[in-house]
Amino acid sequence: MTENENQIVWIPDETQTFIKGEIVGNEPIDETNKENKSLEVRILDTNEVKMIPMKDIQPVNPTSFEKIDNMSELTFLNEPSVLHNLENRYKDDMIYTYSGLFLVAINPYCNIKLYTPEFINLYHGSVKEEHKPHIFAVAEEAYQ
Repeated sequence: MTENENQIVWIPDETQTFIKGEIVGNEPIDETNKENKSLEVRILDTNEVKMIPMKDIQPVNPTSFEKIDNMSELTFLNEPSVLHNLENRYKDDMIYTYSGLFLVAINPYCNIKLYTPEFINLYHGSVKEEHKPHIFAVAEEAYQ
C-alpha cells in the first residue's frame, strides 16, 4: 500500500470476522517496520475511527470483481476477499465458484434447482469456461 487517500481496506472484526474501513489521512504509508505501526481507519458501517495495526489491514478488490466466477482472478487474493466473494455468491444461490483449477462448492442447505435436465443439456459438450461454475462443467471436462 502506498497511496491511502480514500483507500478501502479490510480490517479484522470480532463479530463479522472482517469489515470494510477507509484509511483516514493522506500521509504516505511507510511499509518499513509494518509490525509496529498503526493507521487510522474509519469503519464504513459505523463511521467510528480506530487505530488498526498495519499488519492487520488488507486491501479490498475493485467492485468489478464482485461475485467473480474464478477467485484466482482477484486483484487482491487475501482471506477477507475470498470470504466476501463466497458469501455474496452464496446469497444469490451461486454455490459453485472456481479457485484456479478447483471447484469450490458451498452447501446451500436447501433445494435449489441446479441439477435439472436443462442444466445437464447446457453443460453437455461445452467447455468449462463457457458457462458459470458448476459441477456439471467439471464432469463434462473430465468426460471429454
